Amino acid sequence: PRFVIAWSNRANVLEQLGDDEQALAAYRKALEISPLDAKLWFLSGVLALESGHWASGQNALAQAAQIEPQNALFGAIHGFA
Repeated sequence: PRFVIAWSNRANVLEQLGDDEQALAAYRKALEISPLDAKLWFLSGVLALESGHWASGQNALAQAAQIEPQNALFGAIHGFA
């Protein structure tokens, strides 16, 4: 599980540096390790949408909303995407 944090942190840094494609790859790696992490799905979905990857972004946001249906933010963002 600690590796999930490392991959998530890597994604965050790469996104801050403007390397969205590598950030998305890091999120995918984190999600391979922790596929039920709704926050990771959400973050990767938002970045995917911002990067123009509409289908994968919508899919990731749907995953986040499905994993945590009680999270109003996940559901709301998914509804707008």
